[in-house]
Amino acid sequence: MSLLPLYTIATAPKFWGDLWSIPADYATYYQARPGMRLPIFTLQDGKIHCNNAVWGLPPFHAPHFYPMHRVLKNRPWNILIRQQRCAVPVNCFFVGTPQSPWLLRVIQHRTMLMGGVVTTLKDKSYFTILTTEAADIIQNKTEVMPVLFDPEKTLRWLKTKHMSTVMHYADRSGSYWFDYFRVPTEIMQASENKREWLIPQGMTLQNYRAREKKIQEVAFEEERANRRSGK
Repeated sequence: MSLLPLYTIATAPKFWGDLWSIPADYATYYQARPGMRLPIFTLQDGKIHCNNAVWGLPPFHAPHFYPMHRVLKNRPWNILIRQQRCAVPVNCFFVGTPQSPWLLRVIQHRTMLMGGVVTTLKDKSYFTILTTEAADIIQNKTEVMPVLFDPEKTLRWLKTKHMSTVMHYADRSGSYWFDYFRVPTEIMQASENKREWLIPQGMTLQNYRAREKKIQEVAFEEERANRRSGK
């Protein structure tokens, strides 16, 4: 099993306006795919800005992903990682195979950011998502996962000039709690954008809502425990 070229960003643009006081305008992508023009965050004049960029580099929208352990060894990645990082908003990502896709998400946060790099060619922006070793809890599903961080860590990711700090983000990606379940294979169809394919395969809507309630309770207890311990 491996990381699939697919993710979801359904968080309303208003969320970012309330969080960072920035304008954001994009559609809902239940199935974001390579070649699509998708929202990313970059640093401009010391502030976070929302832009739209194509996932994958031209002409074939590849690579979709690039491993963090190789970025400092190869051009142009060793330049992009220092000067042109971006943050890609995400609600969930997918692993497995096209015949057996699994949805993965962070329990503590509905919306996360994936670390990436962005480049501009002929006035058009393109991005690639950076990957790191999968968290222990999901290594039976995938060997790699996106570099992940929660919204409050975004500015530091975009702003830091220290490669040790950048690499630390990769190391910390596996520290979150993950929920995962299998989803219908139809989700891999390139022409569709359906919310109902984000529900566990074979589960009724009523059972899914009950499951969601339990997940939220777990997330609440985890957050309360963290606050008590000062994490």
